[in-house]
Formats: sequence, C-alpha cells, structure tokens
Amino acid sequence: MSKKRWILWLLVALTVAFIFGESLLDQDLSEKQSTVIKTQVVEPVHKAFTGENSISYDIRDVAHTVEFAILGIEIVLLVRSKNHIHQWLETISYCGFAALTDESIQHFSGRAPELIDIWHDILGALIGSLIGLIIILLLERIKRKTEVE
Repeated sequence: MSKKRWILWLLVALTVAFIFGESLLDQDLSEKQSTVIKTQVVEPVHKAFTGENSISYDIRDVAHTVEFAILGIEIVLLVRSKNHIHQWLETISYCGFAALTDESIQHFSGRAPELIDIWHDILGALIGSLIGLIIILLLERIKRKTEVE
C-alpha cells in the first residue's frame, strides 16, 4: 500500500474517532463545549465578517456538516474506482453508515439522537465528496496534460 493511501486511512480513522468521540460526551459536557466554541471562535469570526453580534444558525448543525464534509473528501480520495459515479455513491454510503452509527452512539451516551443530524451529516458528505471528486478530476486532467507534453 502506498504512503498516500496509509495517510488517507489514518486521516479517515482520526476523523471517525473524533466524530464518534464527540458523540460519547454526555449532554452537559457537549453543551459546554459547543458554548465555548460558539462564544470564543464562531461569534468573533462572524462579527468580523458581518459586523453582526448574533448568529442565526445552530453551530451544532454546522459542525455536523463540516465534520462529514471532511470525511467525505477523505473517503472519496481513498475509494478507488474508474467510474466516478460509483466512487461517489460508495463514499456517500460509507458516510451514511458512519452518520447512523454516530447517532446510535449518542443514544448510549444518554443524549437524544436526532434524525435531522443524520441529514446534516449526509449533506456534509455530499458536499465533501463532490469537492473530493473535483480534486480528483483536476488531478487526472493535469496528469493527462503532462503525459501529452
């Protein structure tokens, strides 16, 4: 196995461990962590860009989407297939399974799993895997162009 694939596997494992680790936190600790991130990171950045003090969205929803976008990029780069549609669908399937597992873990950590979180996860996976496919297509195009020259 190539060094690049080992690195991708490691990144996927670390990302999944992070996602599942967050789901193992109890409700109080998770809420405190979200509040700290919101007040110390998200709100100051939001205010710097928009000049507004309030945020009209739930950062937990955004966090689900971002986590799974990262996972989607990693997995689509890891999955090998000449058919990019198959590669994309396989990635979405893996991410969907991870999302389902993630919400199941929350059930056992005393938190309330929510169906809407799975939809945010899948949205993130769709976005991330599309970004990953664009990267793949660009790299393939560069490679073809280099081979011709």
